[in-house]
Amino acid sequence: MEGFVAITYFYQSTFAVALGKTLLIFSYHENNELAKTMAIGDKDLENFNNIVVFAPSPSAEHFDNVVFNWKQSYPINYVLHKDCADRSPKNPNIRFVKHGDIFSIADVFVRVFDAAGQGLCFLVNSHSTSIFHAGDLNLWHWRDERQALEIAKTEKAYYEAVEKIPKEPLDLCMFPLDPNQGSLFEAGANHIMMSLKPKLFLPMHFGFNFDAVREYSRRMKFPSTIIYPMQPNRETIQVNFANLPLNIHKIQSEENLRRAYSLGAYINENPFSDTDLPVDLG
Repeated sequence: MEGFVAITYFYQSTFAVALGKTLLIFSYHENNELAKTMAIGDKDLENFNNIVVFAPSPSAEHFDNVVFNWKQSYPINYVLHKDCADRSPKNPNIRFVKHGDIFSIADVFVRVFDAAGQGLCFLVNSHSTSIFHAGDLNLWHWRDERQALEIAKTEKAYYEAVEKIPKEPLDLCMFPLDPNQGSLFEAGANHIMMSLKPKLFLPMHFGFNFDAVREYSRRMKFPSTIIYPMQPNRETIQVNFANLPLNIHKIQSEENLRRAYSLGAYINENPFSDTDLPVDLG
C-alpha cells in the first residue's frame, strides 16, 4: 500500500522501517545489554525481498559487525560509513560511502550527506516514501559547558550541513533530541523541523530521558510536523503517509510487534479504522 509504513524503535538511534517487502535498518548494534534484549534475528528478516542496513558512523552506537551474522542467503545489502571498512568483510553486498554519494539498491534510492563532522546522514526514498535518518547530525552546542566561540563554531558547522540537505517533501525524520545537553537541548531538532518540514518527526539518541522528550513533544508545535516520541523498547507504529491528516497506529502486543515487520497481517484491512491518534496537520 503506497505510503504505508511500519516503524520500530529499538534504542538510541536504532530504527527499522518496513515498506511492504522492503526493510531499512538504521544504526543497528548490540553493544550493550539493553540492546541485546531487543536484538533482530533471522526470523525478523525472512519475509523481505530487499533489506538495506545503514551505518552512518563506525562508532559503537551506529555500527556493530553482528549485522554480518544474519543469514546471508537473505537479500541484505549494507550501506556503511567508509571508516567501517577495516571492521567489515570484503563482500559485494557491502558499500562504503561518503558525503555526496548517490545510488540505488533495487527500490531504495539513497543520498548521503555529511553530519557536520559527526559521521553521515541518509536521505532515502522507497515506495513513494521519503525518509531522513540524521545519524549524529545535531546542534551539539553543550552551551552550559562551552565557551561562546566554540559554540559559534559548532552552530556554523551544523547550519552549513543542514543547508546541503535538499528541501523537498519529507515524510519521516529521525533525529537526535538529547536532554543531556542541558539548556536549549532542542535547538537542533527545532531547526531541522523548520528547515526540512517532515510530516513525522521521531526523536532518538535520548537514552533513558524519555520523560523529557515526551514533555518536549507536548509543548512544541509545528504547522507541518507531528512529533511522536517512541519508547525505546522495540515499540512499533504504523503510519499511512499517503493520506492527511496523518494517522499513527501503535502496535500493542508482542505478537503483532513481530508480525508488523512484514505488514502482511494488515494488507487486507485498515489498521487505522479504530485508532485513537488521528492527527490534523492543518
